[in-house]
Amino acid sequence: MRGFDGTRILVVGDIMLDLYTRGTADRVSPEAPCVVLSHSEEFCRPGGAANVAAQLDALGASVCLCGLLGDDSYGSMLRHSLADYSVELLTVPASYTTTKHRFISGTHHQLLRIDRDLHANLSISYLNDIIRRISGGEFHLVVLSDYGKGVLTPDACSSIINQCKRSRIPVIADIKGAPFTKYRGATMIKGNQTEITSLCRHLGLDSTSAASEMLHTVAGAMDCGYAAMTAGADGITIASADDTVISCKAAPAQIYDVTGAGDVVLAYLALALADVCSLSEAAAMAMKAAAVKISRVGTGIVRMNEIDRSAKILDSALLLPASVRKGITVFTNGCFDILHPGHIDLLEQARAQGDVLIVGINTDESVRRLKGPSRPVNALAQRAGVLAALQCVDYIIPFADDTPLSLIGQISPDVLVKGGDYTPDTVVGADCVTARGGKVVIVPLLPGYSSTRIIQSCRL
Repeated sequence: MRGFDGTRILVVGDIMLDLYTRGTADRVSPEAPCVVLSHSEEFCRPGGAANVAAQLDALGASVCLCGLLGDDSYGSMLRHSLADYSVELLTVPASYTTTKHRFISGTHHQLLRIDRDLHANLSISYLNDIIRRISGGEFHLVVLSDYGKGVLTPDACSSIINQCKRSRIPVIADIKGAPFTKYRGATMIKGNQTEITSLCRHLGLDSTSAASEMLHTVAGAMDCGYAAMTAGADGITIASADDTVISCKAAPAQIYDVTGAGDVVLAYLALALADVCSLSEAAAMAMKAAAVKISRVGTGIVRMNEIDRSAKILDSALLLPASVRKGITVFTNGCFDILHPGHIDLLEQARAQGDVLIVGINTDESVRRLKGPSRPVNALAQRAGVLAALQCVDYIIPFADDTPLSLIGQISPDVLVKGGDYTPDTVVGADCVTARGGKVVIVPLLPGYSSTRIIQSCRL
């Protein structure tokens, strides 16, 4: 699937900085009943409308970002965080920058969030300049990213949407709150379940009907081409004022942090409005991209090649495609905490044994039981993501037990592969595989490589 390929997109909305302080919380303060965060590191990401702009840029668009940006240290940090993207900033100087400061323990446990919100509007002259640029045909698509901080006032939304309609430019609005009528006339409005339900109540519509019927009514009442609703594990539903309904289930994922997932979905849905793909294709990609996003900490972008990788990671053997059974299925397993040349050699030799390589990977809890409380170094999402990037690996399935015996029974592989530190009689599941006519293959280890040895050397 191709991206925007240079499509010129205007993003207007609430620009934020997402700031993170991450450390270790292993003791309670003697001064007060609170944890102590030590050995901390600090990093930041574009947030709000800036995150949407970064995601659109990563998908190949030429992006212009409009909003308020503080002339302060946080504003400088945000500009620096956008330096890796080709986003044009058309911002209005403000007294300070909206900042969300999150304090995280370990890999993903959020302890505290401190908000510093700027509530301010765009000036009339600045808004008029935006309208002139839209009317001048400079943009192919407009995205409204509303976080309720004041940039997208009723007048601003109405003026932008009306000009887009006159200029025949599609506009997609990520809605936030009342007055919802300010989004009237957009090509597509998108919100989560809470926001769409609130919109229905605000308009005096039935908010208890099925998602498709509710969105159908909303699209008509709001004079929108489409209304889209995300609903967590239930995925996304999109409906038009006529009979068009698209539903797409959420992709399997281990949830670490939902921050910014809505921004990712918004950007991928915009692909359809730019005629890059069909709406159903955009919805499917949006769900896969959201699954990638929530599996890692913090706001951030999801590139298209990561969607292909995420499709390799399955929750269970039940999700394996039926086509897998048509070839020779190979299975191996491990923690794969720090991937090294020995792992790569094992996996490539395993893949050479058949048509499909399925890798069982221990969950974080399973790794801790096997390796100790300081492991894994990398969380499951990161370990599985690295494996998915390997061409020789076809599917990855996490397992929570100490051994993959149950998983092997579900998969019934034709070939079971383990490294040279095992013998056929010590391989878990060997009897199950051979009893079905399969075989066990012991691959010689590439000498000199060990995750434990690498970790120990780094700690010296």
